[in-house]
Amino acid sequence: MSRRRDPVPIVGRLWPLLALWRGHSYGVGPGRVDCCTLTASVLRDAYGREVVTPDVWRDLCLSTASHRSRPWAPVESIADALELHAAIPGHGPDRPEPGRLHLCQGWSHLTGLGIGSGSRGHAWLWLSFGGWSGVCIESSGVGPRVWDGGGRRHLDDVVSVTGELVATLSPMDWSARAAKWSDGVAFVALP
Repeated sequence: MSRRRDPVPIVGRLWPLLALWRGHSYGVGPGRVDCCTLTASVLRDAYGREVVTPDVWRDLCLSTASHRSRPWAPVESIADALELHAAIPGHGPDRPEPGRLHLCQGWSHLTGLGIGSGSRGHAWLWLSFGGWSGVCIESSGVGPRVWDGGGRRHLDDVVSVTGELVATLSPMDWSARAAKWSDGVAFVALP
């Protein structure tokens, strides 16, 4: 399979890519979007179907029983598709790269075999400001939102319909988002 790298960094197109999700609430169905679908859709829109193939989409959305033994599939799959390095819990001291957008996957209550009935996971995008500071972009609770040092704001309050950032973002500490996930957070810095 031929894989391509997108010459235009995703960070420069992030807000227009997110503008498509204004007005959505959390969940599955028309006018709703869950965490996996939001992150998968943004990545597919950014990198195209040549990178986010149906197999990669399934991994990003954790939609098959085969994922039970592959909790880090979203991060590993997009890293493989873009020929990048994934930071997986227990495999090194990686940290987010400044100025880059990251796909993140957190888990708690994994079993020895992977995802069990009591496991909880979440996918989000992390815009790194450097070190462990940045901004979280996710769909949870009320729907797509941006979480920064000022708190959680609905996407409609941060991004205009034309895809412009209309709010000031202040850094938050990575631990505010990641600490909840007792089994760790995997991530990949996106081009």
